[in-house]
Amino acid sequence: MYNEPNMNDQLIWYAVNDSRLLAGTTKRHGGTSLPPFDSLNMAYHTGDDVESVRKNRQNFSRHIQVDLNKMILTNQSHSTVLKKVTSKDAGKGSKAYEEGVVADALYTTQSNLLLGVFHADCVPVFIYHPSLPLIAIIHAGTIGSLKGITKISIDQLVKETNIQPAQLIAHLGPSIDFAHHPITEHRKAELLKADPNHGAIIKTIGGTSYLDIPLLNYMQLVDAGLKPNHIHVSNLDTFSNPTDYFSFDRDQKTGRHVSFIYLK
Repeated sequence: MYNEPNMNDQLIWYAVNDSRLLAGTTKRHGGTSLPPFDSLNMAYHTGDDVESVRKNRQNFSRHIQVDLNKMILTNQSHSTVLKKVTSKDAGKGSKAYEEGVVADALYTTQSNLLLGVFHADCVPVFIYHPSLPLIAIIHAGTIGSLKGITKISIDQLVKETNIQPAQLIAHLGPSIDFAHHPITEHRKAELLKADPNHGAIIKTIGGTSYLDIPLLNYMQLVDAGLKPNHIHVSNLDTFSNPTDYFSFDRDQKTGRHVSFIYLK
């Protein structure tokens, strides 16, 4: 039996308040890792003590009442790869990063499987169908977002499941705000040359240009056919909230969150 999530949870920011789902992002409280990974670092690939990460994952598993062997985690590389996973993949990546599914996005049509991606500043994109058994999670960092991972993933999802994109619901979780993502004028010129539409995600304030990656993913969701009122943006900035969130841009050497989605 699962308890309803506490939306003010100290360990997790919940993306969705839906009795069918558990979906959210771990915070940095409630773990055993020492600085600079303090304390709920969920990733083995950061240089943190392996035993600490193992205990952190066990704490997370107990907290949400989902066994580690029901989790499917990524071995990610800022790609645009979305992979379908099933019960045959259960447990992949739960005990070692290298054993994760080689992808930056996962989806399933089965229940009782937790799909998760790692991040600190990158945009976690949660996707689900409100009535069908279909969930997905996307790791959308700057590199992957500029390659179009979110639109590519939705397009693939629609093709492989034969659903209508307008039926899908999306949530964008905690990530770095554009105000903490400055770019050089040279980089701005490169981006505009690669795609003039990038002008919509470049904001120039006081002579400095900034890149808005959450907005880019919002635009990709709309472009893929989702209804704007089906897209929910957390507006939570990892960079300016060191109490609750890791930030690679802020600290460089730091832990990672897991953003996850689980269909009961």
